[in-house]
Amino acid sequence: MKKFELAKRVKMKIFEKKPVAIHVKNNKKFYIVEEGHLIDFVDNEDSSRFPVVFGKIINFNLFFNELKKNNFYNNQIKSFHYYEIGRWDLTLKNNRTLKLPKFKYQEALKNYDKIKNNKSFDKYKTFDYRIKDQLILK
Repeated sequence: MKKFELAKRVKMKIFEKKPVAIHVKNNKKFYIVEEGHLIDFVDNEDSSRFPVVFGKIINFNLFFNELKKNNFYNNQIKSFHYYEIGRWDLTLKNNRTLKLPKFKYQEALKNYDKIKNNKSFDKYKTFDYRIKDQLILK
């Protein structure tokens, strides 16, 4: 009697995901990937370069894509803060905070991009765009 061994095959599908931020949910960290999904966090020296998202991540993917369209690069951002009223604050790596309005925040990003390197704004740390057609500096 001959014994036959059956060859076993394993099919694998690998999906590459690009992390863009870190989110803490129920005391557990996750990466937020470009598509907006959460994947398990793996701590390594590379993970410290990602900004942290505070609050719910509702519409984060849409918001993040708008930032990219407006050339507001992720490497400038230290953290994202989402507020229940539906608006975002950005804390930048230069320790400035942008308080964005709920709607038409693209205009605020464009304005900040124009003035960010102007020396007369160096002393300000908070750029508050929440009131339409106004910029409040602190």
